[in-house]
Amino acid sequence: MNLAIVISVGSYRHPLSGLPGCRKDGEMITALLEAGTMVDDKLIMIDVASSAEIKKQLSEFISKYKGSEPDKVFFYFSGHGDFIQDEFFYLLPDYQEAQRRQTSLENSEIDNLLRGLRPNLAVKVIDACHSGIPYIKDKDAFTTYLKGTKEEFQKCYFMFSSQVNQASYQSNEASFFTRRFVEAIAKHPTDSIRFKDIIDYISDSFAGDVSQTPFFVLQADYTEIFCEVTDGLREKLGGLLKGEKGALEQQVREDKKSLKKLVEEDASRYCTEEESSAILEKLGDQIGTICINHEGKDLYDVRCEKVQDYSGVPMIEKIGQWVDQNKPELFVKVIDKYEIVDVPTTDAFSVLFGKVDQAVKIVKKKNRIIVGIGSTVPMPYSYIMVSAKPKYPNIDETVCYVVPLLSETEVRFFTAFGTYEKKMRRLKKEINWETSALGLKDDKRLTQYMLEVFTRFWDYTLAPIIKRFGLLGEEQTESSDGGEGKESG
Repeated sequence: MNLAIVISVGSYRHPLSGLPGCRKDGEMITALLEAGTMVDDKLIMIDVASSAEIKKQLSEFISKYKGSEPDKVFFYFSGHGDFIQDEFFYLLPDYQEAQRRQTSLENSEIDNLLRGLRPNLAVKVIDACHSGIPYIKDKDAFTTYLKGTKEEFQKCYFMFSSQVNQASYQSNEASFFTRRFVEAIAKHPTDSIRFKDIIDYISDSFAGDVSQTPFFVLQADYTEIFCEVTDGLREKLGGLLKGEKGALEQQVREDKKSLKKLVEEDASRYCTEEESSAILEKLGDQIGTICINHEGKDLYDVRCEKVQDYSGVPMIEKIGQWVDQNKPELFVKVIDKYEIVDVPTTDAFSVLFGKVDQAVKIVKKKNRIIVGIGSTVPMPYSYIMVSAKPKYPNIDETVCYVVPLLSETEVRFFTAFGTYEKKMRRLKKEINWETSALGLKDDKRLTQYMLEVFTRFWDYTLAPIIKRFGLLGEEQTESSDGGEGKESG
């Protein structure tokens, strides 16, 4: 048995722009599935009006076949997408950032649903047209994320329409990537086509295209067949492609951007030294405002300090180790030192000749130790420390550290929470650094990120008190007790 799920979203409410080509994408993929005998059952959702209805239909379809162990399950999505905090989101028609999880599908959620079917082969084809993908700055993080999700399946083919730092283009008629997918089948010369044949055709079609380069995550042996290719299927698909070929080619000519235009658009992300300082100053003021209007104002006095050096940052060496290992393009240097240590070593010749008492020798070795970091450009402050000082003697003081590191286009934040021991200016336990990178000129996302950080800080601060007085169940308080981020230093 083979199953298929098709979701295409062309009509979006504010603030996302509509994607007229996505409707045609869904119709083309549906026609492809219906023209052959490649699936036994399918769920088609083209411009369904609400996220709630999409999730309802999807859940019902999966429940119908849960544990059925199909040979192949095919998942297709065309619409807006975004990668935020180590999770890829398929954005649905009523998407709102403040209700992100309610109005989108998480990739991990899709993986869990598909895994519940226990398929022999899982296929995901994602055409994230003009999506949030241009805002995904950390290509390596996204690639690592995708490689991790593939491990959840016995065999899989994941196909994405563009690299993480690119847009995916479309005309009013169809998306370029989906058209090439269908075209690969229509033009295939033999009576069956493998997934690898489709991937090769798409790769060759976009070769040399600097504005859009599809990429693929594979965990299979390349022999798996997508479908049988009959003359009737070729004729059907040829008619679909011919109907929008002229409009598509015209749009291709209009949308292909000159090298100069691409350079200009990319250059708009860059900041001068003055612009970067102004952005950090504004961010520091926003943090101060957020802290004034905090959740624990009845229990705590809050103080926000901008500190000029890194000497007061606990476990600063952990940030240095992260920078040293990941080598990001940041205006920061790693501060290290070397010490001579004694290292025991075994002398092979002594062992060979039976001189056991001489077998182990002590040698001197130079050991590198990372002790901190330093900025290589002027900064208005090195870090921000927010202290929540209790108004009552029976609750603990907590602290939040925000360390921003700059590049020409991004600010990478390291954040951590800690709790002080009573009457002593030291932390109860080691802190855990979390890190995220955001575009310097993305004002809205920077503000939203800080709101998220301090929402979690107040969850961390108040959770022990709430737990002590039994105001929440054990499971809830544990989950809110300063949860760790997935990308940590």
